[in-house]
Amino acid sequence: MINLEHMVIFVASAEEGSFSAAARALKKSISSVSMCISNLEDELNVQLFDRSRKHPTLTPAGERLLTHAQTILRQARRLDSVVQDVNDSVEESFAIGIGELVPMGLVEERIAKTIRQYPNTKFKIERGRRDELQEKFESGQLQVLLRSQSAGVDTEADFYQFDVVDMVCVCSPDSALADLELVDNESLIATRQIICESMYENPMLQIEATLSNDIMLVSSISDMIQLVEQDIGWAFIPQVEAEERMKFGGLTIFKPEFAITSRGIALDFLIKPSHELGPVAHYLKAQFTHAS
Repeated sequence: MINLEHMVIFVASAEEGSFSAAARALKKSISSVSMCISNLEDELNVQLFDRSRKHPTLTPAGERLLTHAQTILRQARRLDSVVQDVNDSVEESFAIGIGELVPMGLVEERIAKTIRQYPNTKFKIERGRRDELQEKFESGQLQVLLRSQSAGVDTEADFYQFDVVDMVCVCSPDSALADLELVDNESLIATRQIICESMYENPMLQIEATLSNDIMLVSSISDMIQLVEQDIGWAFIPQVEAEERMKFGGLTIFKPEFAITSRGIALDFLIKPSHELGPVAHYLKAQFTHAS
């Protein structure tokens, strides 16, 4: 069996360019580094370094074995990390549900930070309809749910408001609404409104965000935005989504006569009670609530 410490010294000597540099990097004496390399060469019955020059250089055999040695060390470090996670009861897998009305730009940094903190956990990010995600969360298929706020309390889980999404009215630059300085209610009522089902099925949002007599329901915000860009109708969408599409000239934000756009949509972070949480859940919770 190859001595793992000898493998570390071999890789360090190759990467640092000399035995002395490897000794400094590993905080060992040059003689011990040189001896470990000799012992490894004896174990493998292969000459790894050409010592005929001032600084040892890899032989063709040494170059061939270096890549494999680096891979072995990466796997060894990964194994150490997994063992530490097992000892710390870190979740092996973790599923996060993100509601259709939650802009990814508002949550991606916090989620990415958690994924980087726990590289051995298998994360799953699931988008979907509000009712479907809620059912999966309550059944334990999702450990966390990010969603638009609902009227009243509809869950026994802990929930925290983590942001408020400003909403704006948008239309295609080709729409007649785009040319109006202030769009009156009559014009909005008479023009087709495209609404995401997640918004329409939320009692709080349905009343506030439904205005037109001609409603077209779509399953996702991305579909809704694409239809608006094709001048199929107007829509009420998160401002961050609208501003991103405006950069490419696909949407125009217009000012409506009604004042709903100033109210925004509150976003909630749902998670099981603290005594049921593992390290990943605690860490992610801290990202959204600023509490440990």
